[in-house]
Amino acid sequence: MQDKIVIGTAQFGLNYGISNKSGIVKKNEIKLILDKAIKNKIFSLDTASAYGNCHKILGNFGVNNMEVYTKISKIPKDCLDIKLSIFQEFEKILSDLNISSVKALYFHDPMQLLSSDGDEIYKSVLELKDRKKIEKIGFSIYFPSQLDSLSQYYQPDLVQVPYNIFDTRFENTGWLKKLKKNNIEVHARSIFLQGLLFYNLKNLPLRFFKYKPLWNEYENWLKKINKSPYESALSFVLSNSNITKVIIGMDNVRQLNELLNFKLSRIEKPKFNSLIDENLLVPSNWANL
Repeated sequence: MQDKIVIGTAQFGLNYGISNKSGIVKKNEIKLILDKAIKNKIFSLDTASAYGNCHKILGNFGVNNMEVYTKISKIPKDCLDIKLSIFQEFEKILSDLNISSVKALYFHDPMQLLSSDGDEIYKSVLELKDRKKIEKIGFSIYFPSQLDSLSQYYQPDLVQVPYNIFDTRFENTGWLKKLKKNNIEVHARSIFLQGLLFYNLKNLPLRFFKYKPLWNEYENWLKKINKSPYESALSFVLSNSNITKVIIGMDNVRQLNELLNFKLSRIEKPKFNSLIDENLLVPSNWANL
């Protein structure tokens, strides 16, 4: 199982996740997590420049012996020298991480590739790959429609998508199978829906009250399969053969220990009759609920 795990590091630099009660992870706890991960043959990290000073924190601890997946920012519309801008940001990424190359570089906003500057943006990143500064080029995707558009012009090495018990859009549209068939890695994120899947009906935040019928079905399903929210969510994603790796964020080393002691079960896709819309599935929409 360890070879499928990628440690998500958003919490290392940001107060991230709806169920996060402890804020940004303290540096000594980050060190414990990294040391324990390496000791147990978990070598992959998912990070980004947008995660506060996460790159510098990781660089100070030393991640030379880990596979780092990171993201490049959206290129400003008024950028006068796209290649220079990308190269400068990437050099800062390497400098902050204190490494000479990364496993993969994602476009944080791959839809920019469909703009008039798209070819120049892509060629600049491709040059970094040719220079062996990047092993793989990836797209960080939010909606299946984005892949519909991008796939007409580009084929990345890997794609990062949201996937969880509620959010099976990329499976329903056939994209997971299609990506695997084309030898494109799929990295699943938001597998706990930023921790929302850990809430029960009694303590569901007010903004989600319209989804109470769904949560009632969800809790009945958990009782039926006799699994906790953590067990069901993790097993559901890990048992999908079309998913290459799974990104799991953590706030402390205790959560890593729980992951290391986890026993994988085969979880079938649940069938919910209640409404599951994109306002629920996309955390950036939650403020509008």
